Formats: sequence, structure tokens, C-alpha cells
Amino acid sequence: MNAPDLRSVRVAAVAVAASALLPLAAAAEGGPRYTYLGASYEWTDVKYAVRAPGSSHDGINIEGSVSLSSWLHLFGGYYDGDFGLQLDEEFAAELGLPPAKVDFDFSGYHVGLGVSYPLTSMIDIVGRAAYVSAELDTPLGRIDDDGFMVEGLVRAMISDNIEVQVGYSYTDLRDADIQNRDLSLGLVYNVTNEVAVRLRGVVFDNDTSLELGIRLYFGDGLTQLF
Repeated sequence: MNAPDLRSVRVAAVAVAASALLPLAAAAEGGPRYTYLGASYEWTDVKYAVRAPGSSHDGINIEGSVSLSSWLHLFGGYYDGDFGLQLDEEFAAELGLPPAKVDFDFSGYHVGLGVSYPLTSMIDIVGRAAYVSAELDTPLGRIDDDGFMVEGLVRAMISDNIEVQVGYSYTDLRDADIQNRDLSLGLVYNVTNEVAVRLRGVVFDNDTSLELGIRLYFGDGLTQLF
């Protein structure tokens, strides 16, 4: 399958998932909310576009979002964890280590703006863009890089307590000249009006990711500026 065909399949997958949510959303009473704080633990092959063959990340995410208006929100996140890097013989020799899988400290953050458009009273189409920064600590010193992330989401309340999210994101780190694309599916269950648990997974381009967390919601009306 050539590259144009792959892009068509990705777009079609998001479109089919979004259309499947339309009849389910009729049971919900309100739409997605954009003012919250959350924490999660993530196991992933790629974080902020940083990846290597046979390697993986795991660590803690802190996330937040603030509604600035009915259509605009500020969002961001911080990640701190380990990057289990499989060292080949050449890189291991540079570090003075044996060729094996070694855990390095890895951290990063992103901050940006998002816009939302209500497709129905319970379904939003969301576009977001953010600045991204990442740091990796090695025996040879700290390696840091920055870049940007763009993301498209469909957020749908399919019942009073359940939100489903389908998203596609692209991340680019400029100095390393590396990019990453993710197709993700998320589920948020509102235990109460203020507390929710969330699950997010990625299986795309031979990459996998699993994220489990909790989210605390606040009233959007308290934070809207205009």
C-alpha cells in the first residue's frame, strides 16, 4: 500500500469513528468540558516523538486545561519518567556501558491553545496546537530538543457519564529532525460530576501506548474570559 493510500485509510478511520458516535450521543445531557486537572501513568513506545528500536517510555503525566471562552481553551501537560533505551555496541561504547537496555531519565512538557466547534450539543470537533520541549539525561550529559504538536479530536458524550475521544496527532522535534504520528482512542468515565477516570490507547505505525489516569473537573463558566 502506498503513502497516499495510508493517509486515506487514516482519514477514513477517524471519519467512521466520528460518525459512529453521532447516534450514541443523543442519550447525553451535556457536552464535553474544557476546565480540568488530571494525573495519569503512561506506558508508551513514543513520547514527544522520542523513540528508538526496542525501547520504551513509562512515567507520570500531569495535565491541565482552562476554558477561555465557549470555543477557545488553554491546555498543557508535564511528563516525567524513564526511557528504556536499547544500546547498540557503538552507542554503548560512547557511553562506557555494555550493550544492553538502560533506563535514562526523560521529561518534557507541552503548552498550547485549542479551539472547539460543537457538531451537536454533545459532540465537539477540536483542533489544538502546542509548543513541545523534551529532555533526556545520559552519562554524556543532557540532550534537549523542542518543537511543536498539532492534534485533531472528536469528543463525544455518549451518555451522562461516558465520553469517547478519537484523535490524530503529529509531533515534530526540530533539532533531532524526528516526527511522530498517533491515532488514539480514549474513554473518560465520570464517577461524579467533578471526578472522572480515563483510559487512552494508541496502536499506530507499529507503536503502542496505554495511559490510565484520573481527572478533576471545574466549572467552565468560572474560567471563561470572553
